[in-house]
Amino acid sequence: MATAAHFADLIPQPDSEQRPFKVSYFLTPEAAVEVLPQLEAALREQNLNIKLIYSSDKDLDILPRQADKGRP
Repeated sequence: MATAAHFADLIPQPDSEQRPFKVSYFLTPEAAVEVLPQLEAALREQNLNIKLIYSSDKDLDILPRQADKGRP
């Protein structure tokens, strides 16, 4: 995702964790405080209907607003 590439703290998770409608990153809790609101604002500016799910103090998933994190 091009927008996420502007955030050095976002580390892409392995290809095995990526899905056609879900992009996954690693993000530390310290960086999340600043990155999450900035990333959400940048994606909203592009009129993308997405949601960010940050879990386990390390995993960030970006997916369509109506989607969930279910298994394929």
